Amino acid sequence: MEPRSSSTLRHVPGAVVGGALWALCFRSEPGVVLPWFALLPLFLWIADPAVRGRGLLLLGWLHGAVSWLLSVYWIAPTLTTYGELPVVVGAALLLLLALYLGLYHGVFALAAGWLRAGFDPRRGELRFAFLVAPALWVLLEGVRTVMFSGFPWNLAAYALVEVPGALDAAALVGSRGLSWWLVAVNGALAVGVLRRRWLPVAIAASGTVELLAAGWLYRPENQPRDAGDLEVRIVHPDVAIFEHRDEP
Repeated sequence: MEPRSSSTLRHVPGAVVGGALWALCFRSEPGVVLPWFALLPLFLWIADPAVRGRGLLLLGWLHGAVSWLLSVYWIAPTLTTYGELPVVVGAALLLLLALYLGLYHGVFALAAGWLRAGFDPRRGELRFAFLVAPALWVLLEGVRTVMFSGFPWNLAAYALVEVPGALDAAALVGSRGLSWWLVAVNGALAVGVLRRRWLPVAIAASGTVELLAAGWLYRPENQPRDAGDLEVRIVHPDVAIFEHRDEP
């Protein structure tokens, strides 16, 4: 039997690559396909019976630290440009923040691995993928948004900004609902890959189509409107962070 330490080390490259994939979901143009499988590496090692306890925590922490380091890199130049901190200090603070935020991924991996062990490997995996794992992820997102004054950036739902119908679906299920479903799809794909079954993939695909279609049908322009309705939109300004702007 392979030692658990060796099994954990075997998944280190996957943790780094998986963290980088998840970070790409929060770039300026995340695309419409990547978010649906970017968490797959995370679920694959959670399902590895040889990795448990501290191994899951460390792999999840590494996954999260890499993800946050690459996705919120803009914090370092913001601190040096507007906070006038030395470059080394800005980079160190970014690293510390990434290590802290990575703990949420570590706790998710640890708790998900422990909870998954309680399900029947044949019949309970779909319940774990569609109910337990997404609920745990959304719970940790909620904690992150309020803990230590909160850090609400990069909720899973934000990775779907370019997916047609996703923003409209948020009016129905909220950002928490979108985060839930995105994590569920990734978990279902993992079950499909591990068990070589099409049913989890089919459920995930059909559910996604139904959710996005419902969002499209709920769009304001597809709803009856009164003549006195007024449409209001808020646009966040584009602020350059890599160049200093002196006050007039």
